[in-house]
Amino acid sequence: MGMPLVFPGCHVGIIGIVAFGLALLCLVLLAEMRPAAFIAVQGIFHHQPPHLKKVGNLQGFLQLLVQLVGIPGDLYLFPELLFQLIEPGCPLIYVGDSAIMDMRSATYATAGPEAVLINLGLTEMGKHYGLPVLTTGFTSDAKELCMQSGLDGGLMAAMAHLNGADLVTGMGMLDSAQMLYLPKLILDAEVMRECRRLMQGVDLDEEHLLTDLIDEIGPGGHYLKAKVTKTMLRAGEHWQPSIFTRGAYEAWVSAPVSEYDRAVGILEDILAGHRPKALPSGAEEKISAILAAAAEELPER
Repeated sequence: MGMPLVFPGCHVGIIGIVAFGLALLCLVLLAEMRPAAFIAVQGIFHHQPPHLKKVGNLQGFLQLLVQLVGIPGDLYLFPELLFQLIEPGCPLIYVGDSAIMDMRSATYATAGPEAVLINLGLTEMGKHYGLPVLTTGFTSDAKELCMQSGLDGGLMAAMAHLNGADLVTGMGMLDSAQMLYLPKLILDAEVMRECRRLMQGVDLDEEHLLTDLIDEIGPGGHYLKAKVTKTMLRAGEHWQPSIFTRGAYEAWVSAPVSEYDRAVGILEDILAGHRPKALPSGAEEKISAILAAAAEELPER
């Protein structure tokens, strides 16, 4: 018998499984890899974790592949490693966008507490690797606009933002991300604005604590006439909804308009009157050059 094949840190059986899986993965990804690499290069800030910087040739790739076998979380980097082989230095975005299966109906489900927890974990992994992270939010398993759609989407969006995701997708989606509903897209824009306010947090510096003003006004006074109140309101200290309802019930009941009706009204105005801004000088030529390069590089579809 010859000497057994030995790779550092793992068994021969694992190497065989990895090699077989990698061969299948290459076949599946080959048709998609070049288009994805081309798209990824366009305008995305380059983040590259230390793992990928080690890969300079096929030998380095195989060595790193062996090292990653014992680290389940790092297996998620296999596609990134393949991209680096074909296009060294290719900028990448880590997609931490997963879902669950409903155990009663055996259907795809994008929302719920488990889906939130999974995507929070994936976002943390992407941040650990030093990559920009895209994750899901806003989407719902509901089939219509209702309390469920608001809870599903709002919870996921808020958690994704507070967890530090760079990109959050899923706006306007219903039916487990199988349907894009335009009125929900308008409402989700309102949720996005609210999430951005959450991200601003609370400033505790002297400029915002206003201890001198508190002493000056004292108990029984108010701050409505203070100049700083107007200044901070205009600066966005106090978020104001443009679609969701506030105010007194008596004012609302005298002319009730649902959030759905307000969203549809905004949507109709956009569709009827929106005119895209003109492209900046030279943009059309750059777009034409990108399309020409894509036509040469990408396989025909």
